[in-house]
Amino acid sequence: MDGVDETGGGLLIGKANTADCFVALCLFGPAPWEEGHGRHGHRPALKLLALLSLGLNTDSVVGQLHVNRLAAEPTNRALTACYPNDVSKIRISSTTGTALQFHEIRALTAADIDVASGKPASQSSTYTNKSNYAASKAVDGVISTFSHTDPADTTPTWEVNLGGAFEITTVDVLNRYCGSTADSTGCLCKLSSATVSLMDSGGLSKGTYRFGNTCGVMNPVLDLGTSCSTSVSLSSHTRHLSLEE
Repeated sequence: MDGVDETGGGLLIGKANTADCFVALCLFGPAPWEEGHGRHGHRPALKLLALLSLGLNTDSVVGQLHVNRLAAEPTNRALTACYPNDVSKIRISSTTGTALQFHEIRALTAADIDVASGKPASQSSTYTNKSNYAASKAVDGVISTFSHTDPADTTPTWEVNLGGAFEITTVDVLNRYCGSTADSTGCLCKLSSATVSLMDSGGLSKGTYRFGNTCGVMNPVLDLGTSCSTSVSLSSHTRHLSLEE
């Protein structure tokens, strides 16, 4: 990364070479979904749990990203992803023994098109087997609904099939808000230590992101886990050699 210039509420992010991995800062602020109201009359879309800003596959990337910061908000949020990402599936998984539940997930291209909206979604289990907690509720565009796995499912997964390969620039995950951010055992905890995986059509990870402790806050500290591979192809006439690490 060439440099980070934090002035005027923005971050200047640069990339000077064609390395496969790009590092960007995760952003937090008012969510783009401002219509409607959630449970108990609250508006769960007031804050995004995470805004994952992934770069573009070019030789030089310089962009201005605006950040709405809280007074005590930590600054060590980061995302590493591999490029070109060619994402076909997005998976959220957890091994903490708690159910997965969230209002909405959006996968945006550079043209600001949500390629996850209305796409086929599945999850490893469904709370009380009722359709109003189905995986599809997280991609229906309605923020008052939410997907919910069965609490008895100790290693739950949720997945959306984008129906093709897309260069994803942004992934938004909107955490479920039950009423009080002071409730340390409430719905906000459910995404703690969960992992977001961006995958190609064959299930190969193009980048992974791990949530930190999400209990009690709408803007939790986020930790990073990455899965990047680098491949080099060498050719001479009709003979080819491929190396991957």
